[in-house]
Amino acid sequence: MATKPKEVPCDEVIDCSDELRGWLVSRNLAGRKDSALKASFDVLATYPDEGCLENIVAQCIYELEMFLAAAQRRDSEIQAPRLEPLSDVDKSLLYDDSPEVETDKAIRAFDPKLAQLERLIRRVAIRKVQRAKLKGFNAKVMNDTVTETKVFASCAIEQIELVRRKLALVLEAFQTMCPALPEDEVTLSGWRKLERSVRKRLRAAGYEAVPPERAR
Repeated sequence: MATKPKEVPCDEVIDCSDELRGWLVSRNLAGRKDSALKASFDVLATYPDEGCLENIVAQCIYELEMFLAAAQRRDSEIQAPRLEPLSDVDKSLLYDDSPEVETDKAIRAFDPKLAQLERLIRRVAIRKVQRAKLKGFNAKVMNDTVTETKVFASCAIEQIELVRRKLALVLEAFQTMCPALPEDEVTLSGWRKLERSVRKRLRAAGYEAVPPERAR
């Protein structure tokens, strides 16, 4: 039996995000009452250079908050938004990814259908040859039947493979276009992967955590 993926420890995600928010506060880049997301947006607008430390910290906060929102949706533990005040439209844009999830599932749903179609075409091709044998056709007719069947079946299967490759491109384009879906799987292992990525980028940029009392 498959093991159920472990849930995301949301408190760890919040602690990490709040630590980075505190870093911004300690440098007067965010207000003490600002939420993590508001601080992130403000800093990203002020420091657009993706190579500077301020931008990297703000980008990490954004990724953490979006991962947290996705984890809370999956666990049916929707909490009050961490960015106030927000209109219903803004809340939907930041915390509701149901249209994106539905689109992702719709694209992926084609692959098993294509696989089934390929199996059916192969089966029908075999049955056509078997039916010809059953009718007692001579060797020439049988050879022609086998050759013709192989050609058309191969052509159909090649077109299915072409559709499969095009769908892969559609999925890739959608995932690149759609930032509402977290890049990392919303599980404990996905969180560990994101956490390592965040810490690695912060260290490379020269980030140093501030004492808790200064971050408040």
